[in-house]
Amino acid sequence: MVAAAEQRNKSGQTLVQQMQDRWHRLDTIFSSWKSHGQEISRNYLPWSGRFWVEDRNEGGMRNQDIIDNTPQRAIQILSAGLTAGASSPARPWFRMGVRDPELARKHDIRVFLDDVTNIILRTFSGSNVYRALQQIYTDCPLYGTAAAILVPHPTRTVHMHVLPFGQFRAASGPDGDVQTLYREMEMSVAQVVREFGIDKVSERVRTLAHNGGQDEPVTVRHAIEPRMDRDFRASDNQNMPWRSVYWEVAQQPDSSSKVLRESGFNRFPAVVPRWSLIPGDDYGSGPGMNGLGDVIQLQQEQYRKSQMIDFASDPAMILPSDMKNQEVDLAPGGKNYTDATGANRGGPLWQVGQQLQPLLLDIQDVRQRINSCWFADMFLMIANTDKNMTATEVAERHEEKLLMLGPALERLHNELLEPLVNLTFNYLLEAGELPPIPEELVGGNVEIEFVSMLAQTQRAVGAKSIDRFMATAGAAAQMKPEILDRLNADEFVEDLADRLGVPIRMLVSREDADELREARNQMQAAQAQAEMGQQQAGVASELAKAQSMAPAPPEQQFTQVAGS
Repeated sequence: MVAAAEQRNKSGQTLVQQMQDRWHRLDTIFSSWKSHGQEISRNYLPWSGRFWVEDRNEGGMRNQDIIDNTPQRAIQILSAGLTAGASSPARPWFRMGVRDPELARKHDIRVFLDDVTNIILRTFSGSNVYRALQQIYTDCPLYGTAAAILVPHPTRTVHMHVLPFGQFRAASGPDGDVQTLYREMEMSVAQVVREFGIDKVSERVRTLAHNGGQDEPVTVRHAIEPRMDRDFRASDNQNMPWRSVYWEVAQQPDSSSKVLRESGFNRFPAVVPRWSLIPGDDYGSGPGMNGLGDVIQLQQEQYRKSQMIDFASDPAMILPSDMKNQEVDLAPGGKNYTDATGANRGGPLWQVGQQLQPLLLDIQDVRQRINSCWFADMFLMIANTDKNMTATEVAERHEEKLLMLGPALERLHNELLEPLVNLTFNYLLEAGELPPIPEELVGGNVEIEFVSMLAQTQRAVGAKSIDRFMATAGAAAQMKPEILDRLNADEFVEDLADRLGVPIRMLVSREDADELREARNQMQAAQAQAEMGQQQAGVASELAKAQSMAPAPPEQQFTQVAGS
């Protein structure tokens, strides 16, 4: 078998040359996004992003342009709000469902899906997924695009690697979803040897490992992309639908790069959410780009404000020329003597006075625009809401703001959370950690329904219309009771529970409900029959008593007289 490093395509290129060429093409496309990302990083979070491979472990001063931390606090509020509102570790935020309405009515199917949901949620809690999601909720709105790779883990089932913006290059498939992911990272010699083996690394790295250079940096690139040429009959990792290739980047121009590992995946193992996307683009945009002008303006105005405060507290002075070589006392209460007369002979060069007030008002306006751009005002309103309020009441107060967040939340569901759940489901299935799948669900009839706080709050808008309908129908039924004959009670209960995210185990199945109703009807019928029997017995008793107390007929009375 030909070695991986020597495999060539139809153009005669080795595997490494193919990967390198693709990397350079993707890097050229990313170049304009890279410069924009650097500007965002410098003005928002200077320590986020990795735009140069040597940025790793670089802790130098980067926040020279940050004077007002309003943008940073807005990012933290949005990230925390999405963490708690879209995928909270403290409560269920999704559930497994089925597309077939008939299967969805079967109680045993719904119990199985509920068990699977709980297993996946426990898997997330036992891994680093929630910590990784919090970082994604920062990077995605900040740069417009985030990326992470979810891989199996020997003890925690799954592990999530978040890729800093600037480290990865992405490409979309025909349907617009990202299907190709390249990344460049810096690893130490010890890490490379431990991960890939001493026999796989280059001679340079091998020499460093043997001579105490374990901490020297090594540039490694990783490619995940659809495998174009594969044997569909084979099931080894060299013929899986997605190809995964690690290679060591040559340090010298005359050196050749070396393949460290070639393997594959049965499914795309990465999630690449975009906050907002223009069709045809590989990378998205978000509040970080939209609010960049306001952020730069805020820092400039804060700088001007500090200058004006300095001018007011320590103004430039106009002094007579004959005082040039004399000491001037500018302290409060200081006295300076001069023979000059006239108002123009001494004093401040200008008066700041009320000129500061318009600047303060504009700074406040810019801060509000930044908070609004980052939805910080919305999440603070939800956080400050009365805890006893229902989801419907929250929706009534924040419906307009939630509608603004709706498109981004929908894209996070489609490009982040749904692929994350699907990948974890497949990893659990391959590890044998799921209960046996019912025959009706074999073939991919399962779907994901999101029941997080934000998803429920948006869905509760529909529950509000149900409440209004029931209140109106109940009032009308006081005059026309036959209206209730049109109400399907089972559909009402199931639909309302679905909208409000009620656990399925709180509802009995329709079959069990029908049995309860039948038993209740039989009991009521038996009670009615017993009551009727008691009523008939009472009537017979009363009739017999009445007959005994009635006077004798005339002929009987005559017989009695004659006999006497």
